[in-house]
Amino acid sequence: MSKNTLENSRKLLLLGFGDINQRLAKLMRGTSITAVRRSNIEFPGVRFQPGDATDKNFLLSLLEDKPEQIVITLSPSDRTEKGYMDTYLSAAKALVWSAEQSGQTPEVIFISSSSVYDHNAGEIVDEESECSPT
Repeated sequence: MSKNTLENSRKLLLLGFGDINQRLAKLMRGTSITAVRRSNIEFPGVRFQPGDATDKNFLLSLLEDKPEQIVITLSPSDRTEKGYMDTYLSAAKALVWSAEQSGQTPEVIFISSSSVYDHNAGEIVDEESECSPT
């Protein structure tokens, strides 16, 4: 994701606030940033809303702020098929419902896990890498 993709955003909603979205927040100083995370942390320039990204009513309340862009970088509740479905699919469905209810069409950038590739020895993982889900 290039900085230009998000450069003109005045309001940014980050669903998940691990390493990737923390780095993004540093690049986006001066932008109004709201972040959702299971646990609250201190991070300059970021307003936190503790909550569940799979809760459609919670997401609907966040959309009242009218973010132009939403970046989703969630971590699964556990590394099982159910954990991934409960996190990624449920959050996507909840966000679609919330956007429809609010009448908003923010740009959504979805970043998913690369752990399905089962490469954990420092290898480069790209679109050509063999998948090995567990």
